[in-house]
Amino acid sequence: MTGTLVRSEETPVYTVVPQMPQMTVQQAVERRKQLVAFVQQIMVKGTDYGIIPGTEKPTLLKPGAEKLTTFFGLRPRFEMLDKVEDWDKGRFYYRYSCELWHSGEMIATGEASANSMEKKYRWENVPSFYATDEDKKLAIRTEKRKSRKTGKDFEVYVLENRDPYTLVNTLQKMAQKRALIAATLVGVNASEFFTQDIEDMMPAAEVVDGEATEAATVHWIDEPDKRRQFFAHLSKRGLSDADAKKLLK
Repeated sequence: MTGTLVRSEETPVYTVVPQMPQMTVQQAVERRKQLVAFVQQIMVKGTDYGIIPGTEKPTLLKPGAEKLTTFFGLRPRFEMLDKVEDWDKGRFYYRYSCELWHSGEMIATGEASANSMEKKYRWENVPSFYATDEDKKLAIRTEKRKSRKTGKDFEVYVLENRDPYTLVNTLQKMAQKRALIAATLVGVNASEFFTQDIEDMMPAAEVVDGEATEAATVHWIDEPDKRRQFFAHLSKRGLSDADAKKLLK
């Protein structure tokens, strides 16, 4: 039981006064109805939320969190809580908090971090049919992947990220995004509908036998230099930039 301790003036005895609701039951019902209507009518699957393969509850994405905070009149405020920047070893870590404010009152807070040793940032995965001699020489290991489109096996060379220094801004934004989503789920009571952001666990797009498949690394999509490399590989295989964009979508 939660409540407020109140000291009696007559006797030195403290009693617990139960905490009263901040809204009536009718108001709570109407609030939930508005949230359900917003999710169903405004939020877009694939943009504001998504279904990660192997999971049941939709995952809230950054655009969806921004729409929800705007709908409820919440203003996010970010603060860096901790960071590690090892420029010699290329190791970076950032931890942020996100506070949601409304009319001068903090409604909810969330904390999250991102670091360069996470699987999606630490490794480069180069399909064997794209791999150069340098890629093969630097590879730590090879892994077998299966095309979900064709069912065929293919091999990828796994390398340490050769340019981790380009991740600094990406990692900070990722930590902020994760903190925003964590705070939003609490602040608008959206955990009933969505789970914490695991968007970064989604496999990225690759092309095997001319078809888009799930595998490899998110670098192909998120990092500008990897995006250019990805388009260059497709160009060599006879696909235009327009075709490449369709595959990424």
